[in-house]
Amino acid sequence: MGRPCAANAPVAACKSYVEVKTKKWTFYVWKRSFLHLRNEVLTVYHDKADCDKHKFAKRFTALRGCKWADKEWGIKIETKEAGWLHGVVHTKAEWATWLHAFVDLDHALNRPDHRMERLRSPFDVKLVAASLKDNADDCGMSSPERRVSFNSGVRVRTIPALNLDDKSELFYSDAELDEMKEEGSMAGAVVSTPRSLPHIA
Repeated sequence: MGRPCAANAPVAACKSYVEVKTKKWTFYVWKRSFLHLRNEVLTVYHDKADCDKHKFAKRFTALRGCKWADKEWGIKIETKEAGWLHGVVHTKAEWATWLHAFVDLDHALNRPDHRMERLRSPFDVKLVAASLKDNADDCGMSSPERRVSFNSGVRVRTIPALNLDDKSELFYSDAELDEMKEEGSMAGAVVSTPRSLPHIA
C-alpha cells in the first residue's frame, strides 16, 4: 500500500483520539475517532477498543501531515484516497506526538518528489527566477544597481546619510577617552582602599 519506506528510516507511529472534521451532506460536523498512523498507513477506528480488536472503519495511505493553523492543536493529513483530513487533538502532548510522527513520516518516505513539487509552486518559481537574475548581476551581465521590492504590509523607512559634522558626534574624541580613563582609575583607587571592619566586643 503506497510507496515503501526508506531503509533505516525512523518509524512514523502515533495513535490517539482526534476530533475529525467530516462532511455530511452540505455542512461539516466533528466526529470523534481513534486514528492510528504507522508509517504511510493511516487507520481510522470508531474507538480505542476497535483498535485493540483490529476492527477498523477506514484505511488510508498517508502522504504527509502537518499542523493545522486554523485550530489550536489542529492537525491535517494528506491521504491518497481522500485528500486532506483535518482534525483536532485533545492535548498538547498528543499534538506534539502527531507533529513528530509527521516529521518521521516525511523522512521515512524520503520523497524527493515532494521537494520538486515545492519548487514548482508559483512563489518558489519567482524566487528561483530572482536568484538567477541576481547571479547574472554578480557576473556583470547587467547593471550593478539592484531594486528591492517588499510586501505591501512592510513599512520601509530610509535613513538619511550623516554629514561629517554629525559623524563626529557618534564617537568619543581622544580627549574624552583620556578623561574617562582618569575618572575610572580614580574611582578604582577609592574602591581599592581597605575599609576597617568594626570590632565586636
